[in-house]
This record gives sequence, C-alpha cells and structure tokens, in this order.
Amino acid sequence: MHRAMTMSGAKADAGNRIGSDQTKPVLIDNPDLRLIKLGYLVPVLLVAAGVLILLLPISDAAKIGIGYALIMALGSMLTFLLSSHARLHKASYTVTADYIEARTGTFEKTSRRIPLSYIRDVTHRQHFFQTLFGVSDIKVTATNGDSVVFENVSDGIRKRELIWEMVIARSPGASR
Repeated sequence: MHRAMTMSGAKADAGNRIGSDQTKPVLIDNPDLRLIKLGYLVPVLLVAAGVLILLLPISDAAKIGIGYALIMALGSMLTFLLSSHARLHKASYTVTADYIEARTGTFEKTSRRIPLSYIRDVTHRQHFFQTLFGVSDIKVTATNGDSVVFENVSDGIRKRELIWEMVIARSPGASR
C-alpha cells in the first residue's frame, strides 16, 4: 500500500511525497484509513449481540429493552464511522515553504491553510488504537488559536519534526 520515502526526494510513498524544491510542496500526505475501516467491525458485533440476545431465554421486555439499546448504539456507531470515513476518504495534507494546508471532506469539503510564520505549536498525538496501526495525529496551532490536524498519518514524529524545523526556519530570529 505505502512505499518508504527519504527526505532527499527519492520515490517512496505514493500517498506521501517529499521534495526539496522551495516552489513545490515539501510534504504531501493522506490519512491512513485502516483504523476507520476496522471500526466497521463494531456494528457487525452489535448485530451479532442482538441476534444472540434474541436467542437467550429471557423475558420479552428485557429483549426489547436491550434491543433498543443495541439499535441506538448501532445507529450512533454507523453515523460516526460513515462521517469519519467521508471526512477523511479524500483528505490531503500539504506543507510548503510558506504554509500548511489540510483539505478534508467528501460531501462537506473543508480547506484550511495556515502560513508557517503564524504557527506557534506543532503537537504529535497518538492514542492506543493509532499505536497499533503505526499512525498518529499532528496538530498545528496558529498564533490566533486556529489549528489544523493531520489525522491518522504514518511516521508522525518525523513529519512533526519536519514541520517544526520549517517553522523555526521561518521565524523572525532565524538566519536565512
């Protein structure tokens, strides 16, 4: 699915291209959807639990109560998964020498761009399930409090460092 890539610009990752030319994007990345796709197992498990409860020798009132709870959980989980999938399916993250940009959405598209000179923080975050898949989130915060999140990206620590080095190089005190 993904191929490895070096900082020198050699070919590596189809969804993750890094270049060295100032006029071109330095980093282009896309989220890894494996974690979201695995989440589709939860509704399957909820349906299986519902079938199992129908087969149990318990009262009809208990079956109805548990059935409603399972239907609510199933609906909530499917809504969450489908909205996450639609938001990240065509997402792309771009870093250039001047700005960072995140484009997300399939039905409701969002594009947010922050100039590198306005960035005050670049944070790497990885929750338990992301650790299992080797992905993480990178949150880039601007001086006005606005932020961009690169969700479910591979090699997040290296990419965070790359972004931070570019921010430091663009800071007013940096020599150019």
